[in-house]
Amino acid sequence: MNYNAVQKSNGKIMLDLRPLILALLKRVGKIAVITIACALIAYAGAKAVLTPMYTSSFQTYANIGGKTDASTLEVIADLASSDAVLQTADSRIESSYSMGQLKNMVSASVSKDDNGLVTVTVTTTDPAEAQTIAQTIRDNMQVQISFTVKDGTMELLDEPNLPSKPSSPNYKRYGMFGAALGLVLTVLYILLKELFDRRVNKKSELEKQFGLPILASVSNLKGK
Repeated sequence: MNYNAVQKSNGKIMLDLRPLILALLKRVGKIAVITIACALIAYAGAKAVLTPMYTSSFQTYANIGGKTDASTLEVIADLASSDAVLQTADSRIESSYSMGQLKNMVSASVSKDDNGLVTVTVTTTDPAEAQTIAQTIRDNMQVQISFTVKDGTMELLDEPNLPSKPSSPNYKRYGMFGAALGLVLTVLYILLKELFDRRVNKKSELEKQFGLPILASVSNLKGK
């Protein structure tokens, strides 16, 4: 145990944090370098491994017979991922997706304020593909709502956008996680190494440990 950090007083073992804090302060540069390195590794690793996803969305006002409560709007929201609405999406994007895969790309949510607002989002690995599927849903929802839902209406607020940047993953978040992990592990390593260091570096450490004065010492002789 480190003689400065771990001391005995009245038969009790006491931990002095000052030597440990001093050890950390002496290695601030090393801690900073390792923390930055871990952040860069995590960021680069996430970019190399994780596939960027793009999201296109649109909003619409909808109601059934003049009702805009949440349970009523859920019926309209469910149309966004229905077979009838998605049946032509695959042909428009010139790709081969199963109906299950298409449904996993689509999500629809309703406003909690009962104001009739429905938001539909489409997330894929290709931005143009996401926009095209969202446009297909928009067009088919307008047709299907008149056939499927009695007295149902839908008024579009905006057009499906072409995403210019990925919606996920958040590479910066992975970098911050890597930095935090590197910082914690480095600090923990330094503290444990310092705490369990049994070497005596100063005469004052022996005097403090045993309560006896140093009568003589042998110099550290270098050379042959």
